[in-house]
Amino acid sequence: AAAVTADQVIIGANGGHYYSFDLATGAVRWSYDVDGIVNLSAPVILDGRAFMLPGGTSGKLHAVDLATGQSAAGWPIELPAPATTADVTAKLLSSDHAISSLAAVDGKIIFDVRFDAYFDLNQDAVPDRFELREYVMAVDAATGDILWQRANGSTVLTDGNQVPKLWLCPTPALYQTASGPLVAVSSTLTANVRVLDPRTGAERWVATTSAPTQISPALANGRLFFGAGGALHGALSSVNQPPSTPVLFGSDGRSISAASATLRWSPSLDPNGDSVTYQLRVGRDGDLLESWEHEITTAPGQTAVKLPVRLDTGVTYTYSVRARDSKAAWSDWSPPGSFVATLTPSVSIDGQTQSDLATALQSATPGTVITLGAGTFNLSDTIRVPGGVTLQGAGPSRTILDARGLAVGVTLEGSAAGQPTQMSKLTVTGATVGVAFRDTRDAVLRNVIIRDNTEAGVEVSANASAQVMNATLLRNQNGVKSFGSVLVKNSVLAQGHTAFWSDSSNAIASKFNDSYNNSVDYRNVERGLGDFNAEVGWVDAANNDLHVLAHQPSTDRGDPDDDFSQEPQPNGGRINLGAFGGTDEAELSGGAVIPPPTPHHGDGGCALAAAPGQGHDTNDATWLWGPIFLALAFTSRRPPRARQPRSRPRP
Repeated sequence: AAAVTADQVIIGANGGHYYSFDLATGAVRWSYDVDGIVNLSAPVILDGRAFMLPGGTSGKLHAVDLATGQSAAGWPIELPAPATTADVTAKLLSSDHAISSLAAVDGKIIFDVRFDAYFDLNQDAVPDRFELREYVMAVDAATGDILWQRANGSTVLTDGNQVPKLWLCPTPALYQTASGPLVAVSSTLTANVRVLDPRTGAERWVATTSAPTQISPALANGRLFFGAGGALHGALSSVNQPPSTPVLFGSDGRSISAASATLRWSPSLDPNGDSVTYQLRVGRDGDLLESWEHEITTAPGQTAVKLPVRLDTGVTYTYSVRARDSKAAWSDWSPPGSFVATLTPSVSIDGQTQSDLATALQSATPGTVITLGAGTFNLSDTIRVPGGVTLQGAGPSRTILDARGLAVGVTLEGSAAGQPTQMSKLTVTGATVGVAFRDTRDAVLRNVIIRDNTEAGVEVSANASAQVMNATLLRNQNGVKSFGSVLVKNSVLAQGHTAFWSDSSNAIASKFNDSYNNSVDYRNVERGLGDFNAEVGWVDAANNDLHVLAHQPSTDRGDPDDDFSQEPQPNGGRINLGAFGGTDEAELSGGAVIPPPTPHHGDGGCALAAAPGQGHDTNDATWLWGPIFLALAFTSRRPPRARQPRSRPRP
């Protein structure tokens, strides 16, 4: 292996030669001849010198000036050979040195060397006794003094075929701990790995392996790895364990903007409290370990990346991420995810096209309307709608804000005189809190779907007031959670834990809402005028098509004073509940007529008769005889409202 400096490459060659090449041009800078074989021993660079341990018949350690290639004064030094134990009549025929590559730390050169002595016991000039002694040594790089040496195994053999081949010893592996550097060494003669203090050679601990080995130890991902006898061993660090594996946000195959693809993952936990960065790889062939198109390293703690390139539309990409702590321990790669690069839904402000949603939000002023086209926006950060701005989609199910992995999907904040902050005609899904009202007065949600949020679909802070009108809140832990003041009307809240969660008895006002299949419907909230419980039939709830089937219990059950004119005929003369109520995507009424208001105990006023399944049997006379009272009901409450003609058929 080569040793590389800022401007040189130094490499050894068989036959006892070392060469320095110019890093920029490859021209030979200098060469240096030694009395050994060089073989597989790599040099090391320290303090302006190249250190070399050739091995073979040579027991010398060399130091060469980097600038000139000349031997440093006082070098090379001779390594002290150990005493033999052979009988004095035995004849020493030859000796060799099996050597490791060199390691350097704190002004010391550290290496492993095995002294092999070949003896002739019967005077036939053929070796028949082989004494092998292995040591780890530390040499002062400045003076050449032997600072310490530690025995690393010994044996006596009678068969030369049993001597480890290639004159090769495993190279010591240096690594840093909280208390300073340590060095791990394995042995060609003993079945263990030792960890030593490089300052003194003192042994810190020893691990047993399956056999002696010529394989060098290695440090990676907070583990010390060593191989022997066909087995790979790993010892986990007690002071620098790797971070946990990140988890990708978002299901496989989802659509992501080709122009501004943002990928997110969960933060990794580091057992030692170190800061964590991440490495992200993206490619299209599915093999991210060997080939990829984009690789990005994040800043510490950054768990989302907006790709700096435009992707190819219609292509399915694979991506994965791993974590790295500040001491260079890597986590495993996350299981790969995939996404399809698609065209970005359009964004405009008052009809003027914008480059992206983030830019539009920064440019918006009170009274402006940000309009989002049909499609999915995969959010990398919380959308913050400024005071007095309206955020409007193409339809409750057509524009989707996918907030998976975010604490809050959308925040409506601030106020402007005469201009409430508003959001309408879109879906928010996947966050901890879908939509939050913060520091705003009289903000409005209208014709929205809020689904699959783990803490709350809608949350109102103590210093905010809001209105939620014609919403479908499905599969949220809490449908509406309020610490401030909120009116919820004409909405369906279903399949969560708590439909209405209030911090105080007057935080939520509920009117004309349908809540069903929740563990709790009202927490600290009074059942409101026109409220009922009845299951609604969706077109395909499993696939998130939350259009309502024709003539459901929620059909024509909204506030009688609210505009129903945009609903398709027959519309029953009254607004429907849910996200599509009051729009041209509302379900058909089927000619049903609403019963007149009747007293409802506990509401402190009047309410409509209960829907089927709420307080009355489905064959209740009040429900069936509703048509008889139609004229009375509408005459007593308000004058007849003229129906506006439909401008287009229902899609």
